[in-house]
Amino acid sequence: MLPAPTDGGAYGTFMFKTNADHSWGSNPQQIFGANTLAMIDSTTVTGTWSITFTSDTAVRVTTPDNTITNFSFPAEAVPYFQHVFASFGIQANNDNYGGQYIVISRTAVENGPAPFEDSFTDLLANNLNLGVAGPPFGAQIIPTGSAWYAKWLLPSTGFNIQLSSDLLNWTDASPTNSWKFDAYGWLPLAQADLPGTDKNFVRMIQRVASRLQVLLPGESNAPGTATGKTGTPDPQAVGVPFDVTVNACDVTWHVAPSTDTIRITSTDPSAYLPLDSPLLNGTVTFSIANPFWFGTPGTWAITATDVSTNNVAPGASTSITISP
Repeated sequence: MLPAPTDGGAYGTFMFKTNADHSWGSNPQQIFGANTLAMIDSTTVTGTWSITFTSDTAVRVTTPDNTITNFSFPAEAVPYFQHVFASFGIQANNDNYGGQYIVISRTAVENGPAPFEDSFTDLLANNLNLGVAGPPFGAQIIPTGSAWYAKWLLPSTGFNIQLSSDLLNWTDASPTNSWKFDAYGWLPLAQADLPGTDKNFVRMIQRVASRLQVLLPGESNAPGTATGKTGTPDPQAVGVPFDVTVNACDVTWHVAPSTDTIRITSTDPSAYLPLDSPLLNGTVTFSIANPFWFGTPGTWAITATDVSTNNVAPGASTSITISP
């Protein structure tokens, strides 16, 4: 099926090939049967296209607007077809149709020795061959409720997805871990994911780590603010371990991808210091397995330093008063 360029319609063709050589016609290099048995027009490409074998050799094609054509296999070709397998997908056929796409929401083989039906709400049926000829070299399964999708040239590592309804105010897609382009560079989007109702924009922005941020219990990362954090540190006592989170941030305090190694020091000379630890996706938390605690009452701070590079500035915590 190929969509017509202006009216939204489509036409379908039924073709077959066999592995028997021949030498007739203007294209003797083609194998026998590389011809069209039927062509049919439809006023719309959207809807159900069906192929029905009314006998072993007779076929009926029905389009979404209920146009029907009937035809038969030529007798000399019939012996070559002992088994029939169903494959569903898209093939551009020539460069003029490059970049077009098709959404298949349901496939079914009714009757026959192995009937099945799949609406793609979960995993593909085991006996279903669904594919794409050419990039992106596979089938993209769109989750239920996802009516839109974005395309990005891979790799997308180090980039964050942002959304806007007006091209002026951009927000990071959240939660970040569910907004991932697949192995072919496609990102499904549901209407509920989008900030606007009538227009939405998606862009990618690369976060480059330039400084470290130290967060104490009670504080949270606040990108786009002057200090990059919000909240007030919880009270702490001498000799009691507590979590210290270090983020690699860009100039706007967004967490940036990094696997650099972080070292913790303190203005408290008797503080118990954890071992150096690597960042994972730009963040690391020093917790009970690799703890930090203050050793002396007073007002102190914690400093995080990137020991892997000099290109990331150290970060200091909020000063905190430690009780005995």
